Amino acid sequence: MSRRKARQIGIEHQRDIMGLRLILKSLECIADHIEAIAQKLIKINAPHEAEIVAHVSRYVLELYDITSKSTLQFNAVRAEEIFKKLPAVREEISISEKHLQKSMHTPETVITLHLCLESYYWITRHCSDIAEIVINMHAEVPERHV
Repeated sequence: MSRRKARQIGIEHQRDIMGLRLILKSLECIADHIEAIAQKLIKINAPHEAEIVAHVSRYVLELYDITSKSTLQFNAVRAEEIFKKLPAVREEISISEKHLQKSMHTPETVITLHLCLESYYWITRHCSDIAEIVINMHAEVPERHV
């Protein structure tokens, strides 16, 4: 890629290309988890049984929204918000997991919902990975002294 083309798409340094590739890989993983969640929820017969997952999805969606905005704007300050919200989102996943274990759902439904919650956890991991990359891309590169 020529320097001119790189600058046209917002790449200032060659090291940014690796960061962007890692971001794209994380986004691909997030998409895979979203697809897996959708496929699992389709299998559930009664929509009210998926309420546990729907509750968590609101928190994960908010985290993903911040992730998307921080990435599109290359905004390190906004990316730091992800790390502030992450413990609360993971706590909601943990609470939902405990409720699920105590629920009266069929074993098949419990397993399906557990796998959805696990996918939500992995989405939060990928969001934090993206945030870390965005922050690192803003770090100053130290000058080399020869």
